[in-house]
Amino acid sequence: MKTRGSTILAAVVLGVMLAPAARCESSALDSLKTWFQHWKEGLAGSAVEGQYQQKSLTNVAAVRGKKQKADDPNQPYIKGTLDQAQEKKLRKERAELGQAVDLILSGKFDEGGKKLDAFEEKHQNSPLLRDVHQAREKLKELKAGSSERPAQ
Repeated sequence: MKTRGSTILAAVVLGVMLAPAARCESSALDSLKTWFQHWKEGLAGSAVEGQYQQKSLTNVAAVRGKKQKADDPNQPYIKGTLDQAQEKKLRKERAELGQAVDLILSGKFDEGGKKLDAFEEKHQNSPLLRDVHQAREKLKELKAGSSERPAQ
């Protein structure tokens, strides 16, 4: 009887000791997935983002010579700023990264990794590259954690 009782006690103690490790592993995977979800939300444009942008128009009048042809040379025109072009480019880059994050969140880690690599190749001077490097590290952790985790 003592051996059976001690065996049960040993099994219970072992179960109690291993349970936090299993919970820790699943919580690590959940935190990585949450990181990608929050990054996805950060890549999306905010509703109040436009309220904080500078709203200014610049009228530009120019002297036009004989070689320049315009519809009405006496009309001033509105010239777009460099910031607007950069913002448009950044929105496109964010949309590309959003597609990569969608693939990662749906469990297609390899395809999402390829999208991240393609983004890095295509946009070598992007301000989002630091985030891409961080996402690649998180993706490696997520792949490792999901491959070690048994299918349930």
